[in-house]
Amino acid sequence: EVQLLKAQIHPAFLFSTLNNITSEARLASPKAPEMLIKFSDLLSYMIYECYAPKVKLEREITMLREYIALEKIRQSERLELTFQINGNMNGQVISPLILLPFIDNSFSYCNHELVEQAWLNLDITIEGNNLSMKLFNGIPAGTTVDTQIDNETLVNVQKRLMLLYPGRHELRINTDQELLMVYLNLNLVETGQEEAAAVQTIK
Repeated sequence: EVQLLKAQIHPAFLFSTLNNITSEARLASPKAPEMLIKFSDLLSYMIYECYAPKVKLEREITMLREYIALEKIRQSERLELTFQINGNMNGQVISPLILLPFIDNSFSYCNHELVEQAWLNLDITIEGNNLSMKLFNGIPAGTTVDTQIDNETLVNVQKRLMLLYPGRHELRINTDQELLMVYLNLNLVETGQEEAAAVQTIK
């Protein structure tokens, strides 16, 4: 079930990104070649690395940087972006593509014709075995929490979180006027791993 849910991310994300690159290429935009290079890196990551149950957190964060850079190239001055990483990844691992759907969803609002000034603020903090993500972005007036609950992208990732991080995650999605707020906390280490690490430390 996890593999099927993860596979659903690929077509939507890939087709959307390809459409963006195609639009730039048709305009003979100088952005197209650079976008294509970054897209090929993302595609390689999805095809060759994301079928593993876990990937290095550092690798996943690198992929997120590539995706964000791709959007920044496309939207140029229209997008006001802040992205911060705090803490030490220190060999941590994470289920691949567990953070991307939230960011992809936020960018879909940045692209919305009713959002006059596109902006996004992403903060990821790692403290020990815990990862917290705070994601804020502008949304069109009238967008509600109910809209987010019915959002297919977010429904998919919530199911994956329940299967992959049962009892080890907290997710809150809120809207306030023209603001979308996503708070995600993950315990990256499974109980069995924590016990094994404790035993090894004692020895």
